[in-house]
Amino acid sequence: MNSDRRKFLAQMFTVAVLTANCPHQLLGKITPVLFKNNDLILGRYYVSLNDYPILRQMWGSVRIQIPPTMTYGPFAPIIVTRIDEWEYGIEYSCIYTLCPHEGQLVYDFEPEFRQFKCSGHGTIFDADGTYMAGPAAQDLTTYKVYREGEDLLYMDIPAVKTDVIDSQNHLVYINSANPNPCYDKVSFEYGIEIDSFITFKVADIKGNEHKLISNEFRPAGHYKIEFDVSFLQSGIYFLILESSKIAPVIRKFAIAK
Repeated sequence: MNSDRRKFLAQMFTVAVLTANCPHQLLGKITPVLFKNNDLILGRYYVSLNDYPILRQMWGSVRIQIPPTMTYGPFAPIIVTRIDEWEYGIEYSCIYTLCPHEGQLVYDFEPEFRQFKCSGHGTIFDADGTYMAGPAAQDLTTYKVYREGEDLLYMDIPAVKTDVIDSQNHLVYINSANPNPCYDKVSFEYGIEIDSFITFKVADIKGNEHKLISNEFRPAGHYKIEFDVSFLQSGIYFLILESSKIAPVIRKFAIAK
């Protein structure tokens, strides 16, 4: 993997840092350091406690929105939060917010109790991701949070399988919607690794197309697209990127009014 592709991947896996509670407010972004570990490329995400002082608080949760990819597993954010080290043996908990039972998202549940809850069937998990009650009967996937000095945390998150990167000619990404849910406007950041004529469309959950956003030639690079959704009703929608040179990419977002 050459240096140009590594730079593109670093942008591809740049994460949004948001408040854990909905509606999620954007706090900042982090570009990972990438390195190879066996058959995976890992993203090492450094989080400054000076930049995100909420993480100094007990149960000061932030949601890190790992960009979805077609190359490594199902997409879900992770939640990082400070917990009671005396009780759990670790200072920070980092959980993958996909319930192991039916794949529903997990969220902060009653922070004063320091627990997580599945948004589908209601399974309760402890602050370190341990199963407590409900139909899941499995622990959440967790990642270890390392401390570097007094003011820096980092965690290693699987980003992409190396064999897919080696076999895929051209890469493309669309990062998560901001804000999400949105009301009148929404924006996405995206990147294409090869010059391409691209089309962006918006469709509803039934597949009905509602808006052609752009239909133009773009040189390889990283871009931001923002568009008006005030004419659409509340619900789930999809942003669709199509190109003759790149496989279609679809990202989900919600409108709430």
